[in-house]
Amino acid sequence: MKSAMEKIAEEIALSVLRNLGISQRLTVPPGTLERDFCDRWPSDGSRYPINDAIDIVASLGVLNAVEQSAAWRAAVDENITNFFEAAQERFDAGDYLQGTETLADAVGASLGYIAATFGWPHAAADDLYRAAAALATGGPFPSDDENLYVLLDDASDEGLDLCGALGAVMGRPEAVKCGLYGEEQTGVREDAQRFATMTIAKAKSLAGEKAVAS
Repeated sequence: MKSAMEKIAEEIALSVLRNLGISQRLTVPPGTLERDFCDRWPSDGSRYPINDAIDIVASLGVLNAVEQSAAWRAAVDENITNFFEAAQERFDAGDYLQGTETLADAVGASLGYIAATFGWPHAAADDLYRAAAALATGGPFPSDDENLYVLLDDASDEGLDLCGALGAVMGRPEAVKCGLYGEEQTGVREDAQRFATMTIAKAKSLAGEKAVAS
């Protein structure tokens, strides 16, 4: 069974390939490259699923390095938008659990791709928390035995906002399951959307600063 991040990486990769077809850059029959990708996906047990997906798409030989980077950024943004729209539909249908889980996927797509660009693990939720800590402090990716709470003593205010918002987004589905919002689920949609939007914005901002500093 594919993990959540493997599913996200697959969807982004397929978006890259579909967008190439829409732009009419491909000479192969529609769907050929998507099938080629799926035949080689996923890389079981990898902590770097988005990097693996990028490598598979690169091996298909349809994009140069510059084009690949731009295509992946566009596909990530496209999928984030799709996740937000899908979450809105779930909330409108009264499915607050699925809505919050879908917003967590949007955050996973954004932060997972950022982690991939720095060569950091991003397969699991714990990897995303560690990636957020690295962005928050401007330091390297924390090892598995490092205490994140201690590391965050050196975080910037924006970094603390990122980590707080990430924790809120990832914790929202469990909060819904436990009934913390009550039977009417008052406020869950607004809270989940606000924290997801904040997480993505803060992560992009700090990633840009880290890239410049590097």
